[in-house]
Amino acid sequence: LGSMSVVVVYLLSVRLTLNESISFFVGIVLALSASFWFQAITAEVYMLNTFLFLLLLLLALRLEKDFSKRDWLFFSCVYGISLSNHWPLLFLSSPGFAVLFWNRRMEILRLTPVSLVALLLGLIPYLHLYFSKDYTEFFFYGKLDSLSLVWEHIIRKEQWQMDVIQTASLKQSLKLFVDFLLFPTTELPFVSMAFVYGGVYGAFQKLEKRIFS
Repeated sequence: LGSMSVVVVYLLSVRLTLNESISFFVGIVLALSASFWFQAITAEVYMLNTFLFLLLLLLALRLEKDFSKRDWLFFSCVYGISLSNHWPLLFLSSPGFAVLFWNRRMEILRLTPVSLVALLLGLIPYLHLYFSKDYTEFFFYGKLDSLSLVWEHIIRKEQWQMDVIQTASLKQSLKLFVDFLLFPTTELPFVSMAFVYGGVYGAFQKLEKRIFS
């Protein structure tokens, strides 16, 4: 899944930069970054989540330029699968997809009924939570033998206490902002930082602001 994600990042970069050499470098930078490498060798939901999100982004950019019914239904199904895998990232990024699709809203509205069918097909993995008999010790609750327990697991009720934190102070907020700016220095050798920040600046100058954002 990590390797597939790198390939999709390469394809995304080719679409945005039209330069295969730069795109190859972008893929290598991602593959060798510390956090990505750690998640790629960890048995968790996040690498599948990363791959599905990047695939959705690639499909979204393709649909923005050349809308087709087939690609839109594929997007809808993958969107449902991603919701089944780990929905928080998808909820946070969905406004960005809405911006990308704004100019295609009329085509999308006309396909609403069949789009919902494709979305529901992507949500089928959730049925496994209810019908499986093998996960008695895997979930916090034991076996999810009622629809209410399935729903509570979907909305992450067992993790609410871990998800809720106190409001950060101004000092903590500033530290978080600084850590965000310096984050690339913890991921790759310091010498590559010029490429990282230079790439952000170049993307801001070259890309449509709507896509850059």
